[in-house]
Amino acid sequence: MRLFKLELQKNWTYPGFWVILGMHYVFLITVLFNLQDLAGSIDYSDNQYGDIDLSLVPLLQFPDIWHNITYISGFFKILLGIYVVIAITNEFQYNTIRLNLINGLTRLEFTISKLLLIFLISLISLLVVFSAGLIIGINNTDTATGSMMLDKSIFLLGYFLEILLYLNFALLIGTWLKRTGISIFVVLIYPLLVEPLIRWQFPDVIDQFFPIKAMDQLIVFPFPKYVGIEVPDTIPFTAILIGLAWVFILFLLTNLILNRKNL
Repeated sequence: MRLFKLELQKNWTYPGFWVILGMHYVFLITVLFNLQDLAGSIDYSDNQYGDIDLSLVPLLQFPDIWHNITYISGFFKILLGIYVVIAITNEFQYNTIRLNLINGLTRLEFTISKLLLIFLISLISLLVVFSAGLIIGINNTDTATGSMMLDKSIFLLGYFLEILLYLNFALLIGTWLKRTGISIFVVLIYPLLVEPLIRWQFPDVIDQFFPIKAMDQLIVFPFPKYVGIEVPDTIPFTAILIGLAWVFILFLLTNLILNRKNL
């Protein structure tokens, strides 16, 4: 609680906390509540999955809604990652980390405090997606029973773990590079270009253990199921284990880098 209060105090009064996270959640909620309309505006003429029009399928009905909205919501985690980078690089830029250490905080406790911040942001994101999904699902499902609403809710856990993993990755990069601009660049470019090029050289049996690939395996692309293509309706237990392992590994690496830095 001491570390949590310290981290909350740092961020609660920082305008960037409210601006960046506010933008993220407002944009996310807007997209989720207009998902069916947005799906209807997409051109499907060159769709690789055949004749699929998402405006005509039950995207927002229980139980499919949990898989669909958690997959869509995953695209918006970039803003959260940017904020985590800013939060950690500001510590180095303004020497608040040095002040914390002088005041008796250990480097491990400092790393844990950032992990608590990440956990808080991930939990808020989960609650936002869960609340939005519940409201949207009830409004779009004719007969929404309790069991129907809980069915496939495992994807909410997958979404929480996806955010947790991505933000720990952002924390690692920010701690390693210490500079905001280049850290944000790496956090953006690594998942899109660097890791795919590295994974391309490895067979699938090894490919699945890379961090971004592990994150992507938690919630797979759900929409081909509407044209008869088989899509997993749950999250493989191995994907959850690999994701959890990477959260732990990234935390250890962050603490290791912090211990070796001359502050």
